[in-house]
Amino acid sequence: MMPLAIAPGINLWINALQCAVAKRLGGKDPVAAMPTGHFRGYIAIIEALVARINADWGKPVSVVGTGGVASLFHGATLAIDHFNPDLTIRGMLEIYRRNRAAKA
Repeated sequence: MMPLAIAPGINLWINALQCAVAKRLGGKDPVAAMPTGHFRGYIAIIEALVARINADWGKPVSVVGTGGVASLFHGATLAIDHFNPDLTIRGMLEIYRRNRAAKA
């Protein structure tokens, strides 16, 4: 079976980081101070995760970025091979259809 990894979306990651930094800085606003860090940090997460999966699998795997925000990273790193903004919602719709058909 192909490896599967799901990381938190960047919005969740940024919110968690902002809360942690705000507490550390005594409530100062980190949003304006760290946009480049957010972006590059998330790219580093993607690249490190893909590198580890490739090493564990012993060969390169195909990486699909999903969701609307993933479009920001698709062109910013070579780690993402494909981008499909609707893959997650289409998968959820397919699960719904199969469950509905099974009940009929």
